[in-house]
Amino acid sequence: MEAVHPIWFRAVALDAMANGGPHFHADMLDIHNQLAALGNNLNQLARRVNAGEAVTGLQEATDEVRATALRVTKVLRKVR
Repeated sequence: MEAVHPIWFRAVALDAMANGGPHFHADMLDIHNQLAALGNNLNQLARRVNAGEAVTGLQEATDEVRATALRVTKVLRKVR
């Protein structure tokens, strides 16, 4: 997976929002919400690991991160 430069992403996102129609904005809003939820889940898992607790659900969290990253890539390909 290739890294996305924040300045480039901002420029593309602003252009797509202006010219790409409402779907891009809706997709990005949904992705933002998914990333926020993933971040919360990962923070909870990290706290438990750091506290020495047994942790389950790491594979599911990893799978969610990968799926969301692929979704971001698909949305970005629409506007490249």
